Amino acid sequence: MLPQDLKIGHAYYRVTYADPQLTIPGVMPMIYVGSNISADDIPEVIVHYFQDTTSHSWRGPVTGARHQTEHPEVETALFPHSEAQVQRDVMTLGDVISTLTQVHARGR
Repeated sequence: MLPQDLKIGHAYYRVTYADPQLTIPGVMPMIYVGSNISADDIPEVIVHYFQDTTSHSWRGPVTGARHQTEHPEVETALFPHSEAQVQRDVMTLGDVISTLTQVHARGR
């Protein structure tokens, strides 16, 4: 995925594997919430942030006012990615389907 193609509020995915043979995939959905949204971010270094889907659904994006007041019992997870990590690890749903199809073929 090219970082410039990311759209705020859209779902993206990471595929991880539980085994060295890459036959047991896990899919993690996440919502893109923007770049350099943390007060600690250095302007010269672009960091892309993704939020877990549960807190995004219940509380709204971490960048919005609603997130501060609604459902404080729901914990939020943020996943920062460098531009290189976005290119290497972040996928669209179509990419995930293709990857899982390849995994399925390998496992036969």
